[in-house]
Amino acid sequence: MAVAKGIVTVAQECNVRAVTQSPDSAAAKALAARGIDVVEADLTDTAALRAAFAGSYAVFAVTNFWRLFTDAQKEFSAD
Repeated sequence: MAVAKGIVTVAQECNVRAVTQSPDSAAAKALAARGIDVVEADLTDTAALRAAFAGSYAVFAVTNFWRLFTDAQKEFSAD
């Protein structure tokens, strides 16, 4: 969130898009209030990510990489 806010402040000619799983969250709404385009996509949904990144010049990504392994571990341990 801090990076998106910083880019909007410094590079006012840039359009900033925030990609989130929770566009209705307080953090996403705060970004939208600053003029940041907030779109929904999941890290595991390639089509949604392609759509979210379409037309982008650059991507700065911060993900919860370990969540993917936690979900997979839950799936296998349930068997």
